Amino acid sequence: MLELFMMKARQIIAFIFLTLLCIYIFSACSPLFNLVGVNSRGDENTPFFMDDFSDHQNGWKLTIQDEGIVQYDGDAIRMLIKNPGTELWSTPGISIKDSSINVDAEKISGPDNNLFGLICRYKDSNNFYAFIVSSDGYYAIVKSIGGERKILSSDSFETSGFIQKGVSNNHLRADCTGKTLTLYVNWEKLDEVSDIDLSSGDVGIIAGTFNEPGTDIKFDNFIVIETNK
Repeated sequence: MLELFMMKARQIIAFIFLTLLCIYIFSACSPLFNLVGVNSRGDENTPFFMDDFSDHQNGWKLTIQDEGIVQYDGDAIRMLIKNPGTELWSTPGISIKDSSINVDAEKISGPDNNLFGLICRYKDSNNFYAFIVSSDGYYAIVKSIGGERKILSSDSFETSGFIQKGVSNNHLRADCTGKTLTLYVNWEKLDEVSDIDLSSGDVGIIAGTFNEPGTDIKFDNFIVIETNK
């Protein structure tokens, strides 16, 4: 019980630290109670959207199906992919043009040859950008247009030593500003590309499998900053 309490305390401290860091970076001084949900006023000192998943009514798309589940698990969202070659994602139902998106993603179990990450400029299930990493150290920036996938960063996934492998937590950041798309993992810039096909849309999280089923990822501390105002 003490171990669980300490683990949750560390997560809360990390979330508050990340929030304060984002606020500081973007010249912000708002109290924490103003940071939950969508910032409809567009204040420069407030994240556009933020969710630590303690409130289960913030609009995230959830599912339970044969292919897998997307559900709240305590103060997190858990994605469990049961079939090979399958992806599931969730979005909160907002719209933003230019953004910097942060999340903590923890592998719970399953194969290291998996995928998980962030989504920006989501129009529908066939049109979005995805910033993907895997538990065996690979990454890519991917575009889906009309359901056709293309890796923008190179011809294939690339590797990085900054990605924590195996059962571990990675802090992910995806910047979508103008035509520039940038992926950061654990505060290190891994890739940057240019693309103009999608200019605005929803944000979200994604997880999936390749040849092996069982990808199991928890997402927490989701923060969206509006950029290029």
